[in-house]
Amino acid sequence: MTSLLHPLSALIVMGGAPLAFQAEPAWVMPASAPIIQTAQAAGTAQDVEAEPEIQAPPVETAAPAEEAPVDQATAAETDAVSATERRAILKSAADALASAKTAKGRFTQVAPDGSVTKGDFALRRPGRMRFDYDEPTPVLIVSDGTTVAMEDSELETVDRVPLASTPLGLILDDELSFETEARVTDVRRGNGEVAITLEDRSGEAEGELTLYFDRSTYDLLSWRAVDANRQTTLVALNDVKTNVKVDPRLFILEDPADDEEDER
Repeated sequence: MTSLLHPLSALIVMGGAPLAFQAEPAWVMPASAPIIQTAQAAGTAQDVEAEPEIQAPPVETAAPAEEAPVDQATAAETDAVSATERRAILKSAADALASAKTAKGRFTQVAPDGSVTKGDFALRRPGRMRFDYDEPTPVLIVSDGTTVAMEDSELETVDRVPLASTPLGLILDDELSFETEARVTDVRRGNGEVAITLEDRSGEAEGELTLYFDRSTYDLLSWRAVDANRQTTLVALNDVKTNVKVDPRLFILEDPADDEEDER
């Protein structure tokens, strides 16, 4: 049976879902390269070839030596923020996320092994979200307001976990509060973006989620999910439209076993 963990680690195991959206971010990296970028010291810019495909967050608190360098023209030093700034950033980000009552668009996902998948997403508050992967990936993930389900169309299976046990329970809430409903481990800004890193306050869900917002508008650009095994997955958003009509039937996913019972 296909594991529910891998797709959910990309999207909701301390990982998140969007919800004050913006077109795709400006940081580019090859799909096969490490997901975390390395910020170089100011004044040491080097020319690099333009990279295809997927976006990578420029805001990092640490940079392992083995990670690939990036062009200084698109990387900037990141700054920690004061306590007052931190509270203001968290409130602005939460308000921006909550303001998107509905949304739809495209997503691109880079898995820990460098593989790239794409698909369509849709959102309807409270609690409803859908990630429909393009072929040949046989995966559909749907949150119906109570559970989060992953369907594998090849195996004809549906696995479910409670919505409240995932960060989607927080992110898809009508009244989002990072400070009271999650453990915020870091808030940083740099290169026109803001990064907020979250962990499960209860400690039951291992891993962490970093959300990357536009610094001026607080539109959500991308997120990075790190699971309990320190495997990192990047998801970027594009072609996003907010507060538009979204069919409520998109958030209904029937189990194959239920269909079989109905036929009898």
